[in-house]
Amino acid sequence: VVTFLEQVAGALPIIPERLHGRPVVTIACCYAGADPATGERLLAPVRRLGTPLLDLVSVKPYAAHQATFDATVPHGLHYCWRSQYLDELGDAAIGTLVDHAWDHRSPWSYTIMFQLGGAVRRLPEEATAFSGRGAGYALNINAVASDGDALPAQAAWARRTWEAMRPHGNGVYVNFLDREGNDRVRAAYGPAKYGRLVALKRAWDPGNLFRLNQNIAPD
Repeated sequence: VVTFLEQVAGALPIIPERLHGRPVVTIACCYAGADPATGERLLAPVRRLGTPLLDLVSVKPYAAHQATFDATVPHGLHYCWRSQYLDELGDAAIGTLVDHAWDHRSPWSYTIMFQLGGAVRRLPEEATAFSGRGAGYALNINAVASDGDALPAQAAWARRTWEAMRPHGNGVYVNFLDREGNDRVRAAYGPAKYGRLVALKRAWDPGNLFRLNQNIAPD
C-alpha cells in the first residue's frame, strides 16, 4: 500500500532541523506480508527513483505504522477538506497537483493521495454500499489553520485545488466528506445505492436517530 503526501516538513523530533519548513513529497508505504525481505524487494524500485531527503522505512508493528502521521494533525487546530477519487495519475493530473499543492501558506495544510486497487477492486461495484472500487486513487485536500481567523484562506485553497482536480476523476469516499450537503452524500453512494440505503433507513431508523454523520434521511 502506497500513500503520497504533499506537505511542508514539520518541526517534529523524527525530522532533521535542516528539513523544517521545506515543501516535500512523502511516500508512505506498507508491506503487511510475513516476510520482510519480500517487502524490501518490492520497495527497491522506489528507492532507485532518487536519493530521499529522509528514509524512515523499517520493520515495525502495524499499529506503529498507523500512528506515523498523528503528530501532524494535533487536536485544537481548525480543519476544512475536500476529496475525490482519481481515475489515474496522468501528466495533466500530476501537473495540476504540483501547481496547487503548496500554494496554501500554512505549515499544517497538505494534500494526501491513497493508492487503491488490489483487494478493493476484487468485489463488484454493486456488492456493498461502498462505492468507487474501480478508482485508481483517493485524493484528500486538507486545509488546516492554527486559529479560526486563518481558516477561511486555507479553506479557499482547498476548494480551489479541488475544483482544479475535478476533471481528473469523480466520486468520493463518504468518510472523506466535510460538511458539504446532501448532494455530495448522494454522490458518494450513487443513485441506486443511495435509494437502497434510504429504504433501509426507513425500515430500521424511521425517526433518524442515527443522524450525526453524513446523514441518509429516511424520507
